[in-house]
Amino acid sequence: MTRDELREKIRAAALHFTEEVSAIFGEAFASVAAEFRSGPMAASTTPKKPTPAPKPIKAAKPQNTKTTVVKPAAKTPTTAKKKPVPSKRIRRSANELGRVGEEVVKLLSTAPEPMRIEEINKRLGTTTRQLMRPIQKLISDGQIKKEGERRATIYFL
Repeated sequence: MTRDELREKIRAAALHFTEEVSAIFGEAFASVAAEFRSGPMAASTTPKKPTPAPKPIKAAKPQNTKTTVVKPAAKTPTTAKKKPVPSKRIRRSANELGRVGEEVVKLLSTAPEPMRIEEINKRLGTTTRQLMRPIQKLISDGQIKKEGERRATIYFL
């Protein structure tokens, strides 16, 4: 048996196999669809025509026997919106950090109970990243105290 005859036999067997599998899946789908239609919701809906079994997939014509090199697909940009990245990091001055720290101390002094950083953010209109350095400075200076770790950390005077 020649190489071409062997390839043709394999192709014919694969085609026959895919037709059989497609027919079996078509029957299984029709059976499940019939069971679904006859379920508890069937009485309230109008009967529908049964869906025909899918047509078997035709085999593709044999292509050239030359080997082709498959190149990886080009990367496409994602559709998700990303945060704009500033071209240069903006450093806050010591005065700015001190002003934010004073606001935090003032807020904690008027608060009836200790606050988490998320609560401080809401009241001051800031972000966690904007408050981390001023709060660390206040803790190291002894102006405020903290209890807990990570998200369970509370700050008080």
